[in-house]
Amino acid sequence: LIENNRMSRVGDFFLPGGDRYVFRNNILGPSDIANAIHIDGIQSNSPASYLLIEGNKSADNNTSDNHFFLTSMNSNNWIVRQNHSVRSKGGQAWRCGGCGTNSMYAHYNNTWYNNVDYYFGWNQIGLSTAINNLSRNNIWYRAVRNPGGDPYYIGPGSTMDKDYDLLYQSGDTTMTHKLLSDPLFTNAIADDFSLQSTSP
Repeated sequence: LIENNRMSRVGDFFLPGGDRYVFRNNILGPSDIANAIHIDGIQSNSPASYLLIEGNKSADNNTSDNHFFLTSMNSNNWIVRQNHSVRSKGGQAWRCGGCGTNSMYAHYNNTWYNNVDYYFGWNQIGLSTAINNLSRNNIWYRAVRNPGGDPYYIGPGSTMDKDYDLLYQSGDTTMTHKLLSDPLFTNAIADDFSLQSTSP
């Protein structure tokens, strides 16, 4: 269990290896914008499975090669929920070469806010040889280029069951149930991403 920490101006923030981690309620950032090193919030440089990544905030991480999290090395079974990526390059790269049918990343109830000002990119989540993944109920607020962007890039050999997201000035994506609307945060300028009673 790794929780309630504040980390800033480091290389990578958390490098799990092995099984069964809970990474909860941590604040990651800021990183040093002048640092050209590849800096990730959470990166598995060795196989890491059965992770719960919950309630964390990645804020003001704008180095040139930053990811909120990067999975690789046959890692699988990650639950990523109720996190915030704020004023950061953001980005999640899900790579699972060799995992077969066992990638299984679940991504839900996360918020991405004003990332496009720091990373003028087309996508925020990129999948590579990662299958059986799920994404639900995420909010994308100025997260990618608009128009033309899509928060998700589903690469070759990858699958994602995604639905029920809200997008605001974040391009568009293919979903059966989605909202293209302002979520009406309570006070996003102060990093309060709770929703007003009139939120859609």
